[in-house]
This record gives sequence, C-alpha cells and structure tokens, in this order.
Amino acid sequence: MKKLETDVCVIGSGASAGVLAWYAARNKNRTLILERGGYFRGLEMGHHEASMVASLYKDGGLQFNTTFDMYLLQGNCVGGSSTVSNAVCFRIPDKILTNWQNEFGFPISKQELEKSYENVEKYSHVVPIEQKNLNKSAYKFIEGSKKLGLKWQPLKKMV
Repeated sequence: MKKLETDVCVIGSGASAGVLAWYAARNKNRTLILERGGYFRGLEMGHHEASMVASLYKDGGLQFNTTFDMYLLQGNCVGGSSTVSNAVCFRIPDKILTNWQNEFGFPISKQELEKSYENVEKYSHVVPIEQKNLNKSAYKFIEGSKKLGLKWQPLKKMV
C-alpha cells in the first residue's frame, strides 16, 4: 500500500467538499480528496436510467433514512450530488435559517451566510439558469414554492 502525506484530507468531492478542498489548496496546503464513487465523463453518462442510477447514486439509488420513511437520492460519484442534480444551487430560505438558529442554535448569522454564499457562487461560477433552459418540472417547482409562501429567487447552477 502506498503511503500518502497530506496537510488536508477532504472526504467526498461534492460541492461542499470541492469548496473546502479548493480553499485548502489555494492556501498552499497539500490537499487530498477521497471519493468512493466513480469518475464519469459526460459522454459516459447514458440514457439508460436504471444503470445510471445504480452507478451514480449512493447504495445504487436505494438509500433510505434510518426510519425508512424517506427515500434519499445522494450522489456517489466524482462531483457528488451536484453531478446528479445538474449542479443546481439555492440558498437556505430565511424561514428555515431562522428556525435553525432558534431551535438548534445554528451559530452563523444571515450576514455571514450571505458573504459565504457570494464567495462560493463566485468561485464555483454559479449563474442564474436561463429561462430557455427550464423544463415543465422546473415551472411546477417554482409554482409550488410560491404557493408555499417561499420567497422565490431564480434557479442558479454551476457552469
């Protein structure tokens, strides 16, 4: 077994891990990213849904929470869930952030979180999705969000 020496080891390669690894490497740390999932190039991703779900999702797409009352789709490939979610990015709604702060003592203020969002969006090249690229499902999502009283912001994604 080959021994590797590193200053920082990041587990996973999804959006959050990628940002952490980028900052560590940028600060001249020898940075190692460990990913248990496979590396798939765009052209290797086919339209046979059953095989792609089995290849790209944790537990072959059969992951549940511990009480088995919620089905989870979590990416298990280089890029993590950002790969399988088309790299869609959104910010925590104010109502949920307030709930986390009040009920769980979430220690980050809205102002600090906004600054972090801006940094991540800048360095990850997050841009609004052009209207022409939205499908019918996206419009249903927008409509449902508005009916729930959520403040709607345009969808964004990494490019």
